[in-house]
Amino acid sequence: MKVTVIGRPTSVVERGNTVILMLTHHSPLPAMPKGVPVPAVMPTTTYIVYVGVKQWRGVAAAMKDPEDVLIIEGTLTWDAELQAIAVFTTKIASKLKQRATRAAPPVEPVEPSAEATPPVESTPT
Repeated sequence: MKVTVIGRPTSVVERGNTVILMLTHHSPLPAMPKGVPVPAVMPTTTYIVYVGVKQWRGVAAAMKDPEDVLIIEGTLTWDAELQAIAVFTTKIASKLKQRATRAAPPVEPVEPSAEATPPVESTPT
């Protein structure tokens, strides 16, 4: 099952080629559509997120900004040993970095103009 997790890790552990993040959700749910039941008490949910070290390097610096969060896409499963939801990351991004990329105007390729090209000199043979 595909899932998107958005948040900040409470723990980051590097193990070889894998980075293990722990994220915890303990706040109430947002407003739900009519007819969708909302639990009276929201349990704390722990997510263990497995990220490739190469993927992590692309977003690690963003976590120095306390306003930034990660957007993690991946496949989930239940980890009975850890009593947590395990997410195997397929894509990871920083929300602020993603927003900045979208806001930046596209760069158009610059073609050399005829005026900028120096004339070709020919030498008599």
